[in-house]
Amino acid sequence: MKIPTGTYTIDDVNVQIYSALREHFKEQFASKTFNFVVDGEEKTQKVRISTSFRLGFDIVGSVGPLLGFTRNVNPTLSGEYVFSDKNVTLVTDFNVLVSCNVVESGYINNRRAHILYQFYIDKRPSSILEVRPPEKVFHRVTRNWIDDITIRLENPEGQLIPLRSDTDLVVTLLLRTAHDDR
Repeated sequence: MKIPTGTYTIDDVNVQIYSALREHFKEQFASKTFNFVVDGEEKTQKVRISTSFRLGFDIVGSVGPLLGFTRNVNPTLSGEYVFSDKNVTLVTDFNVLVSCNVVESGYINNRRAHILYQFYIDKRPSSILEVRPPEKVFHRVTRNWIDDITIRLENPEGQLIPLRSDTDLVVTLLLRTAHDDR
């Protein structure tokens, strides 16, 4: 089973894995001996899993490391949980920075920033999101000529935000010459 690239809540991950497992373990589902739950604890920032079968997180491409598990999970008694080894980021609001390589806007976390705009995603995955700055914002262009422009969606640490392959992204840039106030 492969979960498509995107932004998911723990509940979304639980539904994806549960659906795939239901197909794979049809007999156990029919006999009602199947148990699988993934959820997160905001207080400890750990993911917990309750399952009636062994989960192999040592398989290449496993979802285990994403959920903070560095070891395999063995069956537990119904209702008991196994907690992830590592903390994971459980977010309800997601901070997005739109950066552009030809502008300069200051610093973020002690690194030079090329941020055009910043916004928060507070919608569920797979919903339509339209974000427009409340007013036109102009930044100083750092080049005398532009031979390429790169627009990136980043988190505050400067890492790219993964988008699904069917995501349409439209960014409108307005360039103007500097006013000479002499």
